[in-house]
Amino acid sequence: MDEFISVDEALEMLFDKADMSDSDKIKRLFRHYNRGKIDFYTELFGLRHSRYGVRKNQKESSENIEKLEGFFKLNRQHCDEYFHELLLLHLGVEFKDNDVEAGSNVIDPYDHHQFYESSSIGLVEDMEGQVWKLKDQEPTEYKGIEVHHIHPIHPQVDDLLIKADQVAILVKAIKPKKEPHNRFDIIDKSNRERMEILGAALAVLSEFRGECVTKTTGKVAGAKVAKLVEIKAQLFWPETLEPPQDKVSIEKIINEWLNKAR
Repeated sequence: MDEFISVDEALEMLFDKADMSDSDKIKRLFRHYNRGKIDFYTELFGLRHSRYGVRKNQKESSENIEKLEGFFKLNRQHCDEYFHELLLLHLGVEFKDNDVEAGSNVIDPYDHHQFYESSSIGLVEDMEGQVWKLKDQEPTEYKGIEVHHIHPIHPQVDDLLIKADQVAILVKAIKPKKEPHNRFDIIDKSNRERMEILGAALAVLSEFRGECVTKTTGKVAGAKVAKLVEIKAQLFWPETLEPPQDKVSIEKIINEWLNKAR
């Protein structure tokens, strides 16, 4: 059963954080079905959900009926109209007779009972792709041949199952994508950090020059300035207490400008 999930589980996975009504969520799910993104399945088993079927296009003179058990796809080619009507009923559309003028939310001439009697699913597809015509277990004789009457199903929304991997693909497809960083924002951030580092270097050079020069030549050493910038970081970046770049990068920026004058 892990291969399949219910409609409720699919809605939770797809629209858990979406600001949508329950009706909009179910309509969106059926829209994904109409677009071929998901398929609907049902499970046939036991007494209540037991069904028998014959292979479609069977060429034998008498029908070879078999009990159907397991998961079956509700064949898209034969079920589109059924699911269209089922969605309307599930959403609570008001059904009225022909002599009542239809409004925007009124469908005529059906009511729920008529829909159940007139609309059904008589074909299912097994996991190997074989299509079955749903038939009554007990045969009757017609012109000397045993035949089985149609015994369709009327799955409701709660009976529908969806493959978990189809929903997972949909979740990935509709998940909001992070907006890419604007190239100019990245450049602006980098330039701002360089300016802050050079400003901090100028400040420590002004106040702690003795710690910024070599003893032998008296020239300013980029490595010494970078070290002081890191040590005095709380003066320049009181919120983070550390420079916006690592020591190696700081030294590289400072040396880049020191070398311009040498």
